[in-house]
Amino acid sequence: MRQISRGDGPALILAIDRFDPEDRDDVRVIEDMLSSRFGDRLRLVAGLDEDATRRVMSSSDGRRESVIGRHAAIVHVDDLDDREYEMALNTLAELGMGIMDGGEHSPDLRRAWLLQAMATRVLGAKRKRQGAAIFPAVPGLEIIAQARADFKDPELRRRFRGIAQAIVLDAQDQSKPYSMALQLMGRYFVRRETLEGRLSTFDTEWLIRSGYLNPSITAENTPMLNVTLPELLASELARLWAIELRERVEDDPVDAAEWLAGAASNFLFGDIVAAQAFLDLGAVNRDLPYPLFRALADMTPFREQIHPGQHLQGWVEGVGDLELRPQEDGSVVLTIDGEEHTIDTEDDPGESIGNAFEWQILSQLASRRLTVETESGQHRLDPQALLLVGTADFVLRQSRNDMLAESLPVHDGEGGGQFICHDAGVVEAVTQSMLRYLSTEPLEARDSFIAAAMEVDSIYLTARLDIALQMATRSTDAELSTWATAVLVNRVRPALMGCT
Repeated sequence: MRQISRGDGPALILAIDRFDPEDRDDVRVIEDMLSSRFGDRLRLVAGLDEDATRRVMSSSDGRRESVIGRHAAIVHVDDLDDREYEMALNTLAELGMGIMDGGEHSPDLRRAWLLQAMATRVLGAKRKRQGAAIFPAVPGLEIIAQARADFKDPELRRRFRGIAQAIVLDAQDQSKPYSMALQLMGRYFVRRETLEGRLSTFDTEWLIRSGYLNPSITAENTPMLNVTLPELLASELARLWAIELRERVEDDPVDAAEWLAGAASNFLFGDIVAAQAFLDLGAVNRDLPYPLFRALADMTPFREQIHPGQHLQGWVEGVGDLELRPQEDGSVVLTIDGEEHTIDTEDDPGESIGNAFEWQILSQLASRRLTVETESGQHRLDPQALLLVGTADFVLRQSRNDMLAESLPVHDGEGGGQFICHDAGVVEAVTQSMLRYLSTEPLEARDSFIAAAMEVDSIYLTARLDIALQMATRSTDAELSTWATAVLVNRVRPALMGCT
């Protein structure tokens, strides 16, 4: 490396992920490479969380810059903007990977940690087969599957179980600031005081030193700990919820479904965590909890018009708290940081959707083969869920506090309903699950599903099926691509045009 660093050729760049400032051997090696023994053709890039960055940039007493601090520049990596997302796509393409059409509309895929986790999983699949590997446009249960494959250390899992228990306690605390509840829908964090009631001081300090928790203080002077391994926390949350579900399902499946949907609505990736909890419960019982599935399916979403007199609160990353107050004249007063703005809604202040999370959970579950034993034999639940949830007359995806994101291209249906434009690609979990089903099932099952969907005669189901088939026509599987093209051109697209 010394020879290359002093040569005239291209620079050598060493990238170190999750550099540990407590590992003195690693620190000494890096300090050596920063010395005059190496030339200027050597570059180092190290990935650290904020707390680790502070420690590695300062001396042991915290009063002076460290050797690394005197040489390093800090680059903050936030969620990717449009330009950075395009650069990420180009980098993935160089590695033989890509993201399905529709990914550009997902605020989740702008998170660097999530792209890294998904790339790890896809790279593993690429080693087993040739050709390009494509990320799903909508993150799903594979996030937790990858976390469980990567993190098996029982002590780490025990500590993250404690974090999960503490975050649940924070979510259930009715006295917490409303902004905190809203922020939990966008990221994982826990009040330090709450965590200290579930883990020992030693465990908490170990998690901080190891970079799994990043300390911060809120505007209200509340010490917080931000979770830097969200996928592992999601996995432990699912295991925790499965334990709670077991007792609730036995007592009252409807109450269990309402509890699960309520829990999912509180957290980032709540629909994914809830779906995994359902599967974990089935694995423990060696049988899927069909009464719970039925209860979730029966909770049909409904619309509720926003009206004057309501006081709505929200939170947006980078903006903070906001308040919305509908007015009698049809306008809405938006308050941000105490400053009021009047918005003309053209007499349409909007609406909210009730019972949405129940069907969002089913959307994620339908990405897996769900089989139950009945008197007549085995019965598949996943196509049943797709045919039901696919009729939702609104865009079915969990809010990620992305109110300032570019609006999705939609078409209006009857009765105020909306469905995604086919040019948008896959932006809903139900459509992603539908594509997975059509891409993995045998021909007979696919044909039966298409026939059943056509009998439902729903423009919303047909529109989602149109998008899924459009994606399937691009498959490298020639038989699947040919079949999808024929069904799209001869059956589904004409049916969609007939509905509109």
